[in-house]
Amino acid sequence: MTASERPTSSPSLGRASSLACPPSPLWAVLAFAFINSLGSGVVSNGIFFMAKENFGFSPSQNYLLAIIYGLAYIPAAMAIGPLLRRMTAAHGLFNPRLAVATCIVVMAITCWLPWFGQWLAGTPKPPAWTLWALMPIYSACCGLLWPMVESFLSGGRTGLQLRSAIGRFNVSWSSALVIGMLAVSPLAQTQGVLALQLIGVCHILSLVTLIPFPTFPAKHEHHAQGRPHPAVYFQLLALFRWLLPLAYVVLAALIPYLPIATSQLALSIGVGAAIGAVWPASRCLCFLALERWHGWHGRWATPVVGVACLLCGFILAVLAPILLPWTPGLVGLMAGLVIFGTGMATIYAAALYYTMEVGAAEVEAGGLFETLIGTGYVIGPGCGLIAVGLASGGFISVGQREPLMIALVSAVAAIILVFAIRQARRSRVAVT
Repeated sequence: MTASERPTSSPSLGRASSLACPPSPLWAVLAFAFINSLGSGVVSNGIFFMAKENFGFSPSQNYLLAIIYGLAYIPAAMAIGPLLRRMTAAHGLFNPRLAVATCIVVMAITCWLPWFGQWLAGTPKPPAWTLWALMPIYSACCGLLWPMVESFLSGGRTGLQLRSAIGRFNVSWSSALVIGMLAVSPLAQTQGVLALQLIGVCHILSLVTLIPFPTFPAKHEHHAQGRPHPAVYFQLLALFRWLLPLAYVVLAALIPYLPIATSQLALSIGVGAAIGAVWPASRCLCFLALERWHGWHGRWATPVVGVACLLCGFILAVLAPILLPWTPGLVGLMAGLVIFGTGMATIYAAALYYTMEVGAAEVEAGGLFETLIGTGYVIGPGCGLIAVGLASGGFISVGQREPLMIALVSAVAAIILVFAIRQARRSRVAVT
């Protein structure tokens, strides 16, 4: 989820009283995730179309905006566990459900910042400072929010019940992103401020779904099954812990590029935003397939297929608009996004499965894990910013911009892959 797009690490966010709390009603968690993913997914993915047309942002500014998103997300996601424990210990009335509600209210208010700035300045277009302020505040709130929500989801659930809940959770938030992108696409070109206002309203409405939540997440226990896990599960867990941030490096490089790709195809911002829903739709369908079919468990083919789809889809989506004429370029872009979405879903679902099946207790603190994911949000657009900046400065031609971005992302991917394979081998030795 975009900042919501993180594996459930089930951090311990409560205190002793959480032991008596029942599991959160699954329907309420799914409804909450769906409604808020309508907003958080659009802000993390569709904001770049709005920034280009409504705020006059250049490609370099869009990539910088994406980097700010990652820089704000990292400390928030790392700090939520210790911060919440200190707050609940110091203030008897403070609890995780109240913290979730507080984040939602702040996110809703932040979505109205562009309207407020436009009203204050009395200009037809919102001032750029409102978007520069919106992104870090909103991202930080997402980094705080989703670990708490995931704790409510996993608390009190184990085994098949937990995996089923997580599968439905994935489908819920991922489908919301598709619907959200399609819903705002008619507004993206001229009514971006209104789209953000509507997102703020959605956040406020989601507070109703918090009512059935317990005050604290139920205690999460990972019961050992009757037989030990196969050794390959530990190796795949070590591998996917690094493949997941790799996926976010590629994702964060691709998303700010989509407005460039659609403008090269002479498409309107509204149509471009709708095309931006192609990869989330592919990911959602793949989530459904992987939830129903479990033949991918414990197989090395899973990471191979996931990484191949991720990188091949990325390269095709970036190169098709500049190498092919209009119709083939559009088909190539959409095909690349479909393949890319399949790779994202495969890596995410597998990382989530092995985290919960083997390493639930190990990832509870989640500091390094969250840092790696947030680092992906920074490195990915950083590669795009370098390529766009060099082209803007005349150091390379505009035609070399996309190949350079692909080369930079591929180099980062190669480094992460080498490290991931080494970690998997070390895990095999440890298990042996």
